Amino acid sequence: MPARPAGELRRPSLTRGMLASIRQRDGEESLNPTYYDEAVVDVQPQGAVPELTSVYERLRDSLRLNGLYSRYTYPEAPSHSMEDLAYTDTLSRSFGYSISGIEIAQRGIGCDPGSTLLEKIPQQSLTHLRVLSATVKSYIAVGGLRDSALNRAAQEFADTQNRQLHQLLAGHPQLLNQSTALALQSVEPLLSLDPFVFLAECSACIVPAFDLDVHHILRLCYLAEVVKVVVVFLHKPKALFQSTPSTGDNIQRSPIIKTNNNSNNENSKPVWPHPEAEVFSAFVDKVKRFCQDAASVVGSDGDLQAENGPSDEDVFYQRLRTVVSSYALPFVRKAVILMHVHFGVKMPNTGTTAADAPELDRLTKVLRLPSLNEVFSSFLGRTETSHITQSIVSGWIQHWTSSRDAERSVHSAITLSHAAIFELVGLPRNFDTLTDEAIRRKCPTTGKELTDPCVCLFCGAIFCSQAVCCLKDKNKGGCTQHRQKCGGNTGIFINIRKCMVLFMDGANGTWTLAPYMDKHGEADPTLRRHQQLFLSQKRYDKLLRDVWLSHGIPSTISRKLEGDVNNGGWETL
Repeated sequence: MPARPAGELRRPSLTRGMLASIRQRDGEESLNPTYYDEAVVDVQPQGAVPELTSVYERLRDSLRLNGLYSRYTYPEAPSHSMEDLAYTDTLSRSFGYSISGIEIAQRGIGCDPGSTLLEKIPQQSLTHLRVLSATVKSYIAVGGLRDSALNRAAQEFADTQNRQLHQLLAGHPQLLNQSTALALQSVEPLLSLDPFVFLAECSACIVPAFDLDVHHILRLCYLAEVVKVVVVFLHKPKALFQSTPSTGDNIQRSPIIKTNNNSNNENSKPVWPHPEAEVFSAFVDKVKRFCQDAASVVGSDGDLQAENGPSDEDVFYQRLRTVVSSYALPFVRKAVILMHVHFGVKMPNTGTTAADAPELDRLTKVLRLPSLNEVFSSFLGRTETSHITQSIVSGWIQHWTSSRDAERSVHSAITLSHAAIFELVGLPRNFDTLTDEAIRRKCPTTGKELTDPCVCLFCGAIFCSQAVCCLKDKNKGGCTQHRQKCGGNTGIFINIRKCMVLFMDGANGTWTLAPYMDKHGEADPTLRRHQQLFLSQKRYDKLLRDVWLSHGIPSTISRKLEGDVNNGGWETL
């Protein structure tokens, strides 16, 4: 490995035995010999450090003033004193969330044969991610330059290394001791986190700190994503039968479920290839046994409902296999973006021969990851590597089970992100249909007809907006109250009486044209012309892609407010 620059942070003196399976061994051929450019933190010349430090101090103050979550809290320093750079975990976590947001915006957009989703991502977005990636590395490096025993950036970096190693290798045979068990009590379980965001944090911490090959960390996080999905549906198996998983055009259906050739037989059932069915069933049973063992260790029933699950186990395993594939694809898509913008990996063209292959298969091949069937087979092997992998997975489950039973808090619960295409509610083709629906609805406060009705484009609820009957909590109107419980800080509504879209972000908002047009292709804001209006799906999709999924609501509001006289009062809507 190349020598480190003189000003780069030094790695702490930790035991190297635990990292033997994920470090690049001397003389071993790299898994990606032509793709990787090692991420090395370049320290600026001494003359430029004060200016760069001043910029990063403003960034630190912005993180604190906006109230962004951090694992580390510090008392506010006096204005005249010199304060260390801090909140490095918030910055690295925001990098992972930024990649996730861009990947979500690309769902449903087709790519050219043989190419990846990178070809359709705007260059401006990729440049933004590269700048954010370099900022995370430089922020940590500059923050650790100050010679002080109480250097916050250095302390956070060392603490993050220790935390990530314990989360990632919780059940490793060389880490099973009393001190490790005590350390695990103070860190969040890996299964309660987003495995990809955790991977993004690792790429800024333990990967450069220990000169690790990121491909090994990627494979472990990929396995964590699969195990997380299996654990969730083992604890709630009935969820697979309450509704069929809704997957978008770019979300792969399970390729291992086939149907009988006899199409005339109405009672024909899916046929599952026997070898693959046995391997996946054995993998699920192994994870289930780990859950039961962890529950017995901590003295809990584990809430495992699989014993009282479906009577037809084949159908359960088939649906679970489909769901696992659906959740694995978003992780791999995000990993492609991460490897490209952070590590400089150039994704090769797979060619037209693999154009008909599922996207999950094509991307795992590009990243040189094993297929899901290979993951299941290697996990069940009898080699030393398989034994270590099983110990690690068992440690993840036991860590999560003990944390859940000890705290019973929201932070220890396992949540799964939406794996399909994000969509706004479906609108009727004729605007009169929307008006008639608003007339049939009643105000929840007075029981009379709605006053100035609005429809939420996130959930489809219709309610009063700027009406005295529904004003609550310091003159907050219906849209503001609904936004807080439905969309958080942002909201998109259609005011039915005005036929206009309302964007809301915090205490600010703005109006824009609704996606309804007359027969001449013109909008009719405030319904002055009284023409029959029809839904323009292209305009509605543009509203979806360019504003909502691209996180453009705050900037859209800001641009509109700059050119208008803003008297406030948006919270009354």
